Amino acid sequence: MGAAWTLPGYDVQELVGFGGSGEVWRAVALDSGEDVALKRLHTTDAVARERLRREAAVLSSVAGEHVVRVRDVVVSDTAAVLVMDFAPGGSLATVLAVRTRLPAPEVVTLVAPLAGALADAHDRGIVHGDVTPANIVFTADGRPLLGDFGVARAVGAAAASGVEGTAPYLAPEVLAGGSPQPASDIWSLCTIAMDAIDKETAPPALLDALERGLVADPYERTDARSLAGDVLRSCAAAPVGLVRAALLRPAAVTQPVRVAAVSEPVAPAGPRHSARRRVASRRLVSRDTMSRIARPVTITVVALLALLLAVAGGMAWGHRTQSAATMLVAPATTSPSASSSRPDWASVVAGLDAARSRAYAQGDARVLDEVYAPRTRALALDRAAVEAIAGRGLRAVGLTQTTLQLRPVVETPSDVTLRVTDAISAYRLVDVTGRVVSVGAARAARTFTMELTRTAAGWRIQDISAT
Repeated sequence: MGAAWTLPGYDVQELVGFGGSGEVWRAVALDSGEDVALKRLHTTDAVARERLRREAAVLSSVAGEHVVRVRDVVVSDTAAVLVMDFAPGGSLATVLAVRTRLPAPEVVTLVAPLAGALADAHDRGIVHGDVTPANIVFTADGRPLLGDFGVARAVGAAAASGVEGTAPYLAPEVLAGGSPQPASDIWSLCTIAMDAIDKETAPPALLDALERGLVADPYERTDARSLAGDVLRSCAAAPVGLVRAALLRPAAVTQPVRVAAVSEPVAPAGPRHSARRRVASRRLVSRDTMSRIARPVTITVVALLALLLAVAGGMAWGHRTQSAATMLVAPATTSPSASSSRPDWASVVAGLDAARSRAYAQGDARVLDEVYAPRTRALALDRAAVEAIAGRGLRAVGLTQTTLQLRPVVETPSDVTLRVTDAISAYRLVDVTGRVVSVGAARAARTFTMELTRTAAGWRIQDISAT
């Protein structure tokens, strides 16, 4: 199928997938000759462009060997495109359309790593929100990848207009109008697995593990990491048998819906799987269960901060100051005169991060003026986060960043571009009495690009972008 559109830097080849918000095309990157996937949104308005940037940030935040890797975001007045690694193995939707059922060992290979990927996302306070067969794709050797974080959100965060998702895979509490939670992702993944598995030959241990992800009460459902472990222990794994098939039309892949928040809960549809009927009575969502969907406000704030940090593109909380002996700093190529007067970039970045950490610890957004150049997007995001927690009488303390590597890429007298690799500690939300009300998870090493500009008050952050 030939392309009817173009994108600078890419040779657009063929349509390979559909989604509720756009199309996925295979293309060749002209600079490298590699195949890539281009997710092209149907619309290019401000909301769509922001959604695409958010998806890119979230994908970068939860990057792993079982998450589709994002390469670039191309946004203009006429195009909104996310550039990702191409998955030549096709989607699970195609596999199931052809094969209908999978033996238990293949389901283990499918579910265990994806549950691990969801666990990593949940640790960062991010809910996928639309785990479907169409959003699970494969590498050439059959490794499953989770993609399409387009409706991802912070744990506990609810959009004013409701939530989006694919009806057959939405958890009952979401269909009832509740906010998506980590447990909602587990329901979706286990529903997919139950649809796919050959129940006649599946070992009871595997079916039991999947059923623990399909309990009606989301707070009694197994978590993602436990699901991964239970599935791995249930039976031996085997590679998923991929298929070659004609491209599925949108209606066969996804049925996107928008669920508005409602005051009265509704019961989910009757049991869809014979292996789940013996616990169907536990799957009706009670009024008591729905009343527990609204979590304490502190949980929502922690999750909101995690997502804001991801959207900001990778800038971390305050540095733990390190000596030059323990920090890898690779100098950029500069002239002798520039080298003799070049700043100590490790110290500059440490100072900026210390000020940022102080803003969160004091609940004072004005301190962020010591960190960012005026009117930058990262400043707006950080200011919103500081004001969000301060407005609830909370402060974020104890979150420090360890810089593992810092490399200047381009230097001029007034601007510098740095590549930074860091790891971030856990942090605490405390109230006005100093009582710890919640703990945020640590984050492993991540690399990002930071652009600094010289102002009258000193060096300030102009832009931050994930890599």
